[in-house]
Amino acid sequence: MPSTVDVAIVGAGAAGIAAARAVRAAGVSYVVVEAAARLGGRALTDHSLGFPLDMGCTWLHSADRNPLADGDPAQYQRDGESSRLFLDDQARWANAAEQSQHAAYIAACEAAIESAAARGEDPPVADVIPDDPAYRRHFDWWCGAYTSVPPAELSAQDWCRYLDTYQNWTVPDGFGQHIIRRAIGLNIRRETPVLAIDRRGPRVRLTTPAGVIEAARVIITAGTEALKYIRFLPALPQKTEGAIHRLPLGRANKVVMRFDRLDPDWIPARSGVLSIRFGRFGRPIAESFVEAAIARALEPEGESAQIAFVLDQLVAMYGSATRPRMAVARASLWGQTPWIWGAYSAMTPGGGDPRADLAEPVDQRLFFAGEAVHPIFCTAAHGAWESGQRAARAAIAALPPG
Repeated sequence: MPSTVDVAIVGAGAAGIAAARAVRAAGVSYVVVEAAARLGGRALTDHSLGFPLDMGCTWLHSADRNPLADGDPAQYQRDGESSRLFLDDQARWANAAEQSQHAAYIAACEAAIESAAARGEDPPVADVIPDDPAYRRHFDWWCGAYTSVPPAELSAQDWCRYLDTYQNWTVPDGFGQHIIRRAIGLNIRRETPVLAIDRRGPRVRLTTPAGVIEAARVIITAGTEALKYIRFLPALPQKTEGAIHRLPLGRANKVVMRFDRLDPDWIPARSGVLSIRFGRFGRPIAESFVEAAIARALEPEGESAQIAFVLDQLVAMYGSATRPRMAVARASLWGQTPWIWGAYSAMTPGGGDPRADLAEPVDQRLFFAGEAVHPIFCTAAHGAWESGQRAARAAIAALPPG
């Protein structure tokens, strides 16, 4: 591993790979250090069920504005199909009137959040949405899927910042593969966690188990939870440190199941505790996203607890014949994944703009990137990608002459 480079990049997820490609293109020396044995960060394609299945990043969101949606459009599957509503607290499917009432309630919640943000307020989302005994739990699921945290933990301003054009595409060979193939040929050192970053000398020193790397500039793409495990010398500015702690990672765990075959009556659905979609790309697969608070509660019990929970829900929704037809399953545990420890960033209430604060360089030597710093595509891989490119441009421009 080189001990001295112009630019060191911490992390080989979407942001780190984008930054490395930009730095390499500029012709300056660099190295990427990745704590894990694999690349991709929160983009992970699993093949253990016989198909490429995404356990993390799944959609090319806002595909019409997404720089990662750069292949032949015909290869992607468009997700625009509506979901049927299951009233899990009543163990029955909603009727047409209830489905409409649910949609109207979700729209009213979103309007209330946007109204509070437009007034310059930044309360918890839970404090501004109208209560409804029938559908509030369904909004809580939607909030968790959208932001990875329950409404009580989310800033109203942060809810409104995200830009969604509702063009959501999926990738046949997996989103994780879609990301890591872009790392081919890059100078990446895996299983090399950065333990300390010391900017007290003329060059920044990165301490790793494999030795010390010295760099003129450092691009840090680790998620906000991982940043808390890196020792910074001297300490980061208070504004930067505060931003990290106001952008924790929530939970967005996924359970995928392979069946012997899918029943035509198994239609996409959403309840107060999960969403479910079947048969993407013609595969006998069910994909579920578990409500954020439930995912957080189940994680300590391990993968099997999440699988059992989802299977019980599917039996309630589609009948007892569902259970024996499930062959094998996997579940993600992002909150327990070393050097990640969560799903995507969610800003806590309280005003200000921690995302912008974290995006500011420190001493023109440390440059932060990742979905957490993107102003409108936060939480998404394409936001991370664009932020990596931006950080690379800034770091290159800040290199000392010669």
